[in-house]
Amino acid sequence: MTGNGTGKNGTDHEDTVVERAEGQGERPDEIGEEREQAQGAAPDAQHAAGLEQEQEEPRHGRGAKSGRKRSKKHRDKDLAELLSRKNEMLQDLENRLAESEQLVKKYEDRLLRLAAEFENYKKRTRREWELHEKQANAGLVKGLLHVLDDFNRALEASGDAGENFKAGVRLISASLTGILGSNGLSEIDAAGKPFDPQVHEAVGEVETGDIEPGHVAEVLQRGYMFNDQVLRPARVLVAKRTAGDGGSA
Repeated sequence: MTGNGTGKNGTDHEDTVVERAEGQGERPDEIGEEREQAQGAAPDAQHAAGLEQEQEEPRHGRGAKSGRKRSKKHRDKDLAELLSRKNEMLQDLENRLAESEQLVKKYEDRLLRLAAEFENYKKRTRREWELHEKQANAGLVKGLLHVLDDFNRALEASGDAGENFKAGVRLISASLTGILGSNGLSEIDAAGKPFDPQVHEAVGEVETGDIEPGHVAEVLQRGYMFNDQVLRPARVLVAKRTAGDGGSA
């Protein structure tokens, strides 16, 4: 379009020169010279317009390329910001997840400790209850021991008493012993046994050659266990070496 416009301008310029010459009464040869000058100027104008167009086209191309570069740069920047925000969100979620896991572990440990403490409490309560149940009648049984002692002394002192009397007392003693035994009472076996301060109470020592020294020589009062607990220790005399044995040693 620029070249066509330039040709038209050259023709118009030539016509103008002719008209101006005719109006001024110039000669045809002069008009011809001016026409040739006008025709020569037309290509120059076309060439100048072409150069101007060629100069404008690179400028437009560079502007488009620059715009595309700026648009790509903006997109890259927006994408980088978006990725940065997503990374921050992921990091925040990871931190919250780690905190939640720590809380869960903390509560699990606390729950396990409470469960263990409750189990220990149940075992302790069961043992205490069993012990209480076993010892519930201890006072009553201990009081009856005196009655049992009286029966035993009666049997020992009956001597030449009638056999029927002795049999009756022996029967009552056995019955009472059975009742007490069914409730957890048992006699401590002491005669001839090694002296044990846990179940024996030493009243004194006695020299004897029949019993090994340090063993129970005689039981003065029977001892009893109640539900595997010492209810009353046995009162005993402990054997010791005779004077002759000590000298020979």
